Amino acid sequence: IPMSIGITRYSAKKFAIINLFSAWCWSGATMVLAWYFGEEIWSGLRLIEQHWYFAIPIIGGILYLFFRLFKRMENHFMNSRKERDESKTTRS
Repeated sequence: IPMSIGITRYSAKKFAIINLFSAWCWSGATMVLAWYFGEEIWSGLRLIEQHWYFAIPIIGGILYLFFRLFKRMENHFMNSRKERDESKTTRS
């Protein structure tokens, strides 16, 4: 977000104010959710602590999905770049 605000040439003061309010919103939402679901979070952590061995395949599956997703995104961007470069060379 700071990069996008810098590109749009916001003043530093305006950016700081927007950033402050967004930080308050995020922290407020996080605190309310933690307060409301606090007991459920703790019971979930106790369950995970008792059955830690289930975490290994779950974490492995999540990592596999992330790597697969990022590889797909990389291929998409590389193909887009290749097509763009080829179209530039055919026009010139």
